Amino acid sequence: MTDAGAPPAGDSLSRRLWEAALPEVYTSLHHPFVRALGDGTLSKKAFQSYVSQDSHFLTAFAKAYATVLPKAAAISKEAHRAIQALLEGVHEELSLHVFYAEEWGVDLDQLQQPNVITSAYTRFLLRLAEGPQSLVHVLVAMAPCTRLYAYLGAQLARTPCNSHICGASSAARRRSSARDHPYSHWIRTYTSPTYIKLPVSKEHIIDTLGPAENYESLRALYCTAMRFEAAFFSEHDDAPQLPR
Repeated sequence: MTDAGAPPAGDSLSRRLWEAALPEVYTSLHHPFVRALGDGTLSKKAFQSYVSQDSHFLTAFAKAYATVLPKAAAISKEAHRAIQALLEGVHEELSLHVFYAEEWGVDLDQLQQPNVITSAYTRFLLRLAEGPQSLVHVLVAMAPCTRLYAYLGAQLARTPCNSHICGASSAARRRSSARDHPYSHWIRTYTSPTYIKLPVSKEHIIDTLGPAENYESLRALYCTAMRFEAAFFSEHDDAPQLPR
């Protein structure tokens, strides 16, 4: 297993937090839902459910970023600009879900209600964002989602059925489009340079401001969020499940 998509190796705080959550990371990577997404065999019903639940989640994610903008502004103009860019990144992901909804027949005006995991995860994030906790505490809880998807995209792109996705050139990728499966676009999204900037930006703030905070409290938040991420893949209609 490679380190592709993970935070850069070293002794940074973001790397230490990532390594503390590796059991949950690997649970997500090897989850039957993720493997089926990666090889194109995931059922349409499962992906429709995923798009619906992830739309609920990203809406709350955007609200959390918007809520902490004043905290960022109180630290520096650079921090404020970074959070604004992260918020814009979530809006771009939500636009992608509009594309998926049209492609897969999901009526975003008639979404499923948030399921148990989606509801618990969004409450966890919004409670932090709206509370007295520092900007670093909130970003540490929000970092697992952004970094995990970069990691999953990179790992899935390295499998034989997706090796053409991250080819040497855009021309080569266009020529290989006939080899695409239904979820190739998803993998492309989370391996794109535009997306990769998001976890890097967030981790820069964490690594700059986080060392002054209590590590154990940050680790607990990070690992809790990563557990939510792993559980999220099991909570979709017709989703393949981990063996019990």
